[in-house]
Amino acid sequence: YARARGLAFLPTIECTGSMASGGGGFGTLPSSVVNASIAAPQQGETIAGPYAVIGTVDFQPGQIQFYRFLIRGPGIPEWTTIGNVHYSPVVNGQLEILYPPGTPGAYELKLEIIAPDSSLLQVPLTVTFNVP
Repeated sequence: YARARGLAFLPTIECTGSMASGGGGFGTLPSSVVNASIAAPQQGETIAGPYAVIGTVDFQPGQIQFYRFLIRGPGIPEWTTIGNVHYSPVVNGQLEILYPPGTPGAYELKLEIIAPDSSLLQVPLTVTFNVP
């Protein structure tokens, strides 16, 4: 919510002293950090037909097991996986195709990144959208 509206928010990863050290260059992110974002749909957007979910899930080989999208809303009370699980990084491209449910209302789309040990690697990203 906060990220989509440009508001300040707490980090989604634990910040450590080693993250601040370096030689003035860009350095590298800790192995547990995956660059992930959802550019579309945007918060509160209305979706009426098949919709390309656009964004980034950028990672190094062996860093994650896979990433996936889940949905919940009217008629889908529990988080339910949509599409396929994904094993390849995507930068500013199509992450998934969203087929809006037939029941109108507000839905949540969640991006989960699964670590090699099958746990969540970092806090999932969630976007709310509407179906007319």
